[in-house]
Amino acid sequence: MRLTSRELPSHEWDRLAGTALAETWPQLSPDHTRVVVVEDEAGAIVGTCAVMTWVHAEGFSVAPAYRRKGMVWRMLLHALGDVSRDVGVDAMVAGSDSPEMTDYLTRLGASALPASFFVVPMNGFFSQKES
Repeated sequence: MRLTSRELPSHEWDRLAGTALAETWPQLSPDHTRVVVVEDEAGAIVGTCAVMTWVHAEGFSVAPAYRRKGMVWRMLLHALGDVSRDVGVDAMVAGSDSPEMTDYLTRLGASALPASFFVVPMNGFFSQKES
């Protein structure tokens, strides 16, 4: 069986239906995402991976005396919006370590991703093409 890998152009992303990216791809920006696929001899997608350039917001925190008043959150969000625009992205990834943060992110319109995040070092392990 002959397999090939390639970058899937955004005009073909609808082919990702039925893959692990089925629910994710409609939310992705072609300006900040590249999708790699492996296809079999018939052209069926048998492997997927999306490489995204996003802002990862980490360490959301508000001192206890300022919680539930809104001003600090609003100021943080406005500043994050400015930074996001400055670096040219239109979405960010944020983690939650409490039900309160999950609730807040949900009220902002955030949607949970289907899996845990991991940091994968790109130090040469993936630099050789498979034939």
